[in-house]
This record gives sequence, structure tokens and C-alpha cells, in this order.
Amino acid sequence: MSDLTEKKVARLMSALGLDPARRRDGPLVVAIDGDWVVAINGGADTVAAAPRGCMPMSVEADEMCFWYRGWFAGWLRPVRSGPGLRETDIVAVEDAANVHTLRAALDEAIIRAAGHSPAEAPAPRARKRVPVSV
Repeated sequence: MSDLTEKKVARLMSALGLDPARRRDGPLVVAIDGDWVVAINGGADTVAAAPRGCMPMSVEADEMCFWYRGWFAGWLRPVRSGPGLRETDIVAVEDAANVHTLRAALDEAIIRAAGHSPAEAPAPRARKRVPVSV
């Protein structure tokens, strides 16, 4: 299940011309839409991420953290051995914060980043906007 999410994030980063592995001064933070934000740590050390309007979190090496409407919503991380560590976890902060709405938001962001005309792109859903700084 996480492979698909990871591929969609990678496609969005590619469409935006961004490479998280090249960041040396902290995680790459991207507002996916008005609801979802992702922070990607391509480095070897754990770093802090506190996108504007979002609760602060530590982002481990090679990990992605997601926020939904400012609240931490989950992460995608490499498989690690040991009890209690999972590859992916999306925590429902409300009914709309789930892996399906995340993937739909990623799909819409990829289309916007690729520069498709509005006729080609699906109409965006109405959302409550949360100010996010990237």
C-alpha cells in the first residue's frame, strides 16, 4: 500500500523539479494542496519540521511525514526491523484524513504541476484552506 503513495510523492517531486536528496539544511516541505503537507528527509540524520500552520515533528532519515489541516496525519518510512515499527501509517485526524484522500490530493497536485489545462484536470474539491508556508 505504501509503494503507491511513495510513487505518487516521487511523481509530484519530479513534476515540481524538486529533489529531496539534495537538501542539506532540513527536510523538503511541500504543500500538496490546501489540506495536505508533506516533509521529506532525504538526509542521514533526524531533522525537525514545522511547516507554518502545522504541528512540529521530527522527520527521521529517509522518512516522509504528512500533515492534514495542520495536524500530524502519519508517515511513510523505510522498512525497519523491530517491534512496533511499520512501513506506513496514516492516522485519521478526521474522517477525510486517510490514505485515499492523500492519494487523490497527490494526483491533483501532479496534474497541476504538470501544467495541464483545467479542461484536462479534474475539478478540485472545495476545501477549507489552512495557511501553509513552504
